[in-house]
Amino acid sequence: MGVLRHLEVCEAARPIDVVERLEKIQALLVTQQQQTQSLVDSQARAPVEHQLATLEKMETHLDRLNIQQSQLKEQLMNQNLKDSADKMRKLESQLAILEEKLSSAESALSKSERKLQEQTHLVDKYREARLKSFQRIGSKYYYIDETERLSWEASSRRCRQMGGHLVSLQSKVEYEAVNMQLRSGEIYWTDVNDQVREGLYVSHTGYVANFLHWRLSPDNYNNEDCIELIPHMGMNDNNCNYKNNFICEISAELE
Repeated sequence: MGVLRHLEVCEAARPIDVVERLEKIQALLVTQQQQTQSLVDSQARAPVEHQLATLEKMETHLDRLNIQQSQLKEQLMNQNLKDSADKMRKLESQLAILEEKLSSAESALSKSERKLQEQTHLVDKYREARLKSFQRIGSKYYYIDETERLSWEASSRRCRQMGGHLVSLQSKVEYEAVNMQLRSGEIYWTDVNDQVREGLYVSHTGYVANFLHWRLSPDNYNNEDCIELIPHMGMNDNNCNYKNNFICEISAELE
């Protein structure tokens, strides 16, 4: 009867943990089996009817314990399945978020590729447009202006707007090749100047000019700091505000 009261208390109590309850029931089963054996031994000489009644009661208790054990096992299995289902749902949700992000990234990449193609197309058209204005002489492209006269600074700015810079002759070979395309009687600005330091002739790069071919030695008359090219005669220093024709150059190959 003590076991029965203990069982009823266990049944009424609120389950704390399924695993712990299974362990308790299993312990009770072991105890009940031990008590059953003890009763059998102690009542071996009791009347048969009394022994059978006792055994029936004990079997009822055992059946109830077995049912509880089965129910708790099933509950534990269901709980594990529920936990697994919850985890699966969370993983599916995370996967959906990742797929959405991937789709957004692919869309952005596709837009970037289209923009790059458009920009490449514009660059190609820009190169073609520049080639129409520039002529190839040797390994470089030049724009020789013979219709507009500008100051040295304005000429330099105009060349930059065209994607180049004032002509920067690097050798006698380049000098002679360009001279062959110039009109006699015109004067053209180059990129060489000594505006920062008198007598130090630098190009648009800021470094000392690689090639100089003077008509006469520069005299710096009237503060002459910019270098012009006189066809078939050579270079000369002149006032930077004086208005000349100009030659633009694109250093890089466009083809």
